[in-house]
Amino acid sequence: MTTSLNTSPTQQNSNNLTPKDFLTYDIYQGRFYTKKTKPKEVKPDEDGYLIFFAQGKRRKAKANKLAYELGTNTIIPKGSSILHRNLDKQDYRLCNLLLVPNQVMQTITEAHRNLAGDLKIQPHHTDMFSYVVTWVEHRQQKQKVLHDIVTARRLLVRLQLKFAKTLGKYLVLD
Repeated sequence: MTTSLNTSPTQQNSNNLTPKDFLTYDIYQGRFYTKKTKPKEVKPDEDGYLIFFAQGKRRKAKANKLAYELGTNTIIPKGSSILHRNLDKQDYRLCNLLLVPNQVMQTITEAHRNLAGDLKIQPHHTDMFSYVVTWVEHRQQKQKVLHDIVTARRLLVRLQLKFAKTLGKYLVLD
């Protein structure tokens, strides 16, 4: 025996509404608009969230995830992240967004951090003829003590090339 609830289809659907029901997305310009008789542009805040009102309720959604879902008409699976291919977090064009696994995103973030300043050569704090090369890999601070500046620079260049290759594989820089 089946039981049915006394709810109309509109009441059942009001609980399962998605941002797709209230917003449209321009994939070429990366802009969001309300679905009203007079569409209005909805801009993300400085943290990358879209805040809009639908059916009298305030709703909040991550703009890059929403852009990818609306642009590709798919749902982002768990364990995946959205990568901005030009590293501009305010650029929501679909051609700039790429779905990557979280582990790949971590590798890209570490490579970017290393090239931005975490990868460095410093003189050893006690041995004046040694040098310490430090970098971040697999969420751990790594360091290697070398007794020759030429060897230390060679390691630095090798690591720079490794991290640049990682970024070059996924990023597009204009």
